[in-house]
Amino acid sequence: MNILITGGTGFIGRSLINQLSQGKHKIKVISRSKDAAKLWDTSKVEVSAADITQPESLPGLFSGIEVIYHLAGKLGEAGVPEQVYRQLHYEGTKNVLQQAIKADGLKRFIHCSSAGVQGPISDPPADESYPYAPSNIYEQTKTEAEKLVLEYHKKHGLPAIILRPEFVYGPGDTHVLGLFSAIKKGMFVIFGKGNSLLHPTYIEDTSQALLRCLLVNNQWGEVFIIGGERPVTVKELAYTIAQALGVKKPFSVPYWLGYSGAVLLEALGTCLRFDPPLNRTRLKFFTENRAFDIKKARDKLGYNPKTSFEQGVKHTIDWYKEQGYL
Repeated sequence: MNILITGGTGFIGRSLINQLSQGKHKIKVISRSKDAAKLWDTSKVEVSAADITQPESLPGLFSGIEVIYHLAGKLGEAGVPEQVYRQLHYEGTKNVLQQAIKADGLKRFIHCSSAGVQGPISDPPADESYPYAPSNIYEQTKTEAEKLVLEYHKKHGLPAIILRPEFVYGPGDTHVLGLFSAIKKGMFVIFGKGNSLLHPTYIEDTSQALLRCLLVNNQWGEVFIIGGERPVTVKELAYTIAQALGVKKPFSVPYWLGYSGAVLLEALGTCLRFDPPLNRTRLKFFTENRAFDIKKARDKLGYNPKTSFEQGVKHTIDWYKEQGYL
């Protein structure tokens, strides 16, 4: 198949391309990075210099494309202006969709959204019927982008499939490196009882879900939550990582103390211009429920997460050590 990928230089994108390049697919990656071509065998992966937020750079790149993987996105982090997220997630998606509906022979448009569009889950686990409830600018703009894809499916007949991965981790990722590093240094704290639920998803399982989208038909306009084999509590998450690292288990402090510390550190960070190790957004992430039911993806995509959380943590730590991060 002739496949075009946005966000190919990101964590999920690189993993997907490594899988796709083992087959006979013709792969084209859209990237702003001048060094992107160095990441892959150029006989298998073509890199086109373009920017999805600049629509004038896109015409001609979609000719003959049968499959589009729209993975481009920016994970939430402190200090990033809201407009950056809106321009990339919403405007960038709109620009890609405008090209997609003009592409002759397009067979499927696979959009990588986020389970975060459903926000904190009041009664976990949640399935795809749970309402949109984004709680920050990253989730808000990912919600806007997802709704736009569904709109193009309804108005233009776009053969779209939407995946919502949750808490993707594994070798190749540095976004959650700080969590592993903090636990190793004894600096990670569990706020409250640590019973809130998270749903880690190993990178190879995420790639598997994306690949399954090439094999199914008649799922256009459908949304699928992609998660690991099971949710884990924050306490289990932290204790499993600590055990794999061979360090002491993190200790717990009352929630009110963590909240007070987050507010204080945010104020200091603003005054002294540094990214605080704890803020209210991070506190919320480790004290809210984000656990999901992946039955729909199992039944309709044939998705089957194969890596246990314990195995995934071990593989991730091994990679961090190989890279000199831990």
